[in-house]
Amino acid sequence: MRRLLLITLIFSVLAACSKSDSGDRGKIIPNTLKGKWTYHEYYMSAGGLPDYYPANPPGQWVDFKSDGSVSSNMDIFKTINRYEILDSVKVRFFSPPNGTELFGYHIDTVARTVGLYSLDHICIEGCGIVLKK
Repeated sequence: MRRLLLITLIFSVLAACSKSDSGDRGKIIPNTLKGKWTYHEYYMSAGGLPDYYPANPPGQWVDFKSDGSVSSNMDIFKTINRYEILDSVKVRFFSPPNGTELFGYHIDTVARTVGLYSLDHICIEGCGIVLKK
């Protein structure tokens, strides 16, 4: 249950929208999960529109490397060592020795964000996390 709540919280943040930094306005990012992302916010819903909450503490990040490895200073990604993009909306994360988690993702190339939400542990009301480039 505790792991489910943590995963839900992380993915809630990834799925939220964000404002562009002034230096990044107008720059569109590639439509890929690869690269370094900053934890921006998370969202949760009690059945209506989602409520968004800022990342706490700030300064957390995750780096999806080209070789499929993952590095991060975020608690939710500390046990994940690898990822596999399954298609344009699903990614599988691997935790040693045999653990996996399936997530949905959506990249907003204009807002420079990616939203992540668990497909294995679904929040009935909706939840996820938002990362920003």
